[in-house]
Amino acid sequence: MSKLEKETSAAKTIQAYKDAATQIGLVLKPGDGLDSGDYPHDAYTNLRYIRRVNSIGKEHRKIIKIISRVLVTQRDEKGKPTKKEYIYYTGNFKAVNHRGIEYSAGFTIGKYNVPKIVQEVRQIIGPNSYDDNFNLIGYTSELRDRDGRFYAFVDFNADEVGKIRECPHCLEYEIHNKLQPRILKKGQVKPPDYDEFIQCYECGNISGIHETHFESKIKDSVETTDNPFEGNESIFLSTDNRATKT
Repeated sequence: MSKLEKETSAAKTIQAYKDAATQIGLVLKPGDGLDSGDYPHDAYTNLRYIRRVNSIGKEHRKIIKIISRVLVTQRDEKGKPTKKEYIYYTGNFKAVNHRGIEYSAGFTIGKYNVPKIVQEVRQIIGPNSYDDNFNLIGYTSELRDRDGRFYAFVDFNADEVGKIRECPHCLEYEIHNKLQPRILKKGQVKPPDYDEFIQCYECGNISGIHETHFESKIKDSVETTDNPFEGNESIFLSTDNRATKT
């Protein structure tokens, strides 16, 4: 990979996925042609175009079109909020082939996405988890990040395809809110059935943890959320071969 390619957002995002997967012993499906595999589709496709342009001819132009400056609030090592200024820019790589035809590929430099690893801390087997032949057809996983912060309850079906559990009441209004551990009042002691219920932090609706939603089907095993700054965790990366949809 050339120096021009390595500094782009697309290349750094792909490398960040590789590094995170290696860290937890996860093997990611490689991209193949138009199929991005387990890598972010936008980053994978953009890097393919950049490589194509850089393979054409001997002279390549790097044209910067927009420079952006953003002030961001982050937390330092002691947890105190601090403001830091970031600069990133976008533009195009251009090259002309032997027939005089110009090719172009867009790029972004100065920001990229970093995987945020979440792990299963609890696997919940309910009364509807087995079929009549005692085959496991679904269960719920509680996922948290490395610092123990709650991420989501995910329902997995018999094909190991998962879907994040969302509030059924909010979904009636096409609002997507994740269900989370039940809220306790100040000073309230956890009741014996605390782990049997989950709650929407937006509308307050409480649902039973064993209510199942195993009909989900998705394509990708990773989902991304935009984050414009280097070094910030912003992407969910499943810790095994199961696919999870946000």
